[in-house]
Amino acid sequence: MPVSRRLLRVLAGALGGYVVLTLIGCSIYRHVLFPAPASPPPLPEGYGELISTKTSDGVTAQGLYFPPQDPDAPFVIYFHGNGETIAYELDRSEDLQSLGFGVLLAEYRGYGTARASGPPTEAGLYADAEALIAAVEARGTKKDHIALWGFSLGTGVASEMAYRGHGCALILEAPYTSIVDMGNRYAPFLPVTWIVKDKFDTLSKASKIGIPAIVVHGDDDPVVPFRMGEAVARALPHARFIGVHGGRHVDLIDVDKEEIYTAVSDLLNSACRGPVPK
Repeated sequence: MPVSRRLLRVLAGALGGYVVLTLIGCSIYRHVLFPAPASPPPLPEGYGELISTKTSDGVTAQGLYFPPQDPDAPFVIYFHGNGETIAYELDRSEDLQSLGFGVLLAEYRGYGTARASGPPTEAGLYADAEALIAAVEARGTKKDHIALWGFSLGTGVASEMAYRGHGCALILEAPYTSIVDMGNRYAPFLPVTWIVKDKFDTLSKASKIGIPAIVVHGDDDPVVPFRMGEAVARALPHARFIGVHGGRHVDLIDVDKEEIYTAVSDLLNSACRGPVPK
């Protein structure tokens, strides 16, 4: 067989393999992006109030609600990471309540108590978040008292809510610049922009988020690069960046609890007890 024909067959085989790999990526990436735990721990009976509300696309959004003791206190809506459910965040709710804040642990469709609501998508998570924000307001919390806190995947949800005009303050813990950037980090050989439909492009929105913010990131994060947190903080007009020395991905509060919660408490007590800063 002539060399040129053999080369063409090799190239055709390589191209076919690449197409197959790309199609596999299209079919599985949401399972990688949204790995909802199959058997999450149950919520303790009588712990908080599990609220349910309808979203704009007709599914049920749920969250675990803890009202503030002081009706004028700041209220934190917390958006968890992609491999968790609200049942994993009970310690976080207790920490925030001990600071005097009301709390809602927001669940995502396809996760935990909201598993039957359908598969998670970027648009779906945004619809869940907006419905839960409205539910908190309906229970008497003023719009300008609600702060948004996102961890990992949840930073994209919290940022989008701030971009849409919600929230008096924004806390981003281990944020990525976008899911496309994350995909290019882990699979640079694939056409990630074409494969990934759920962009969660925080960096492109950041300059238009005018509320005060705190960005927290560990300098030893093996999942989301430290530089991404720095980039998001630089792009936000009113952000304080807290770099956690030796912090990895899920342990930032454990490593630097006092500094983080002191900064959050100061921010919320200054920004979330009156009109939202312009």
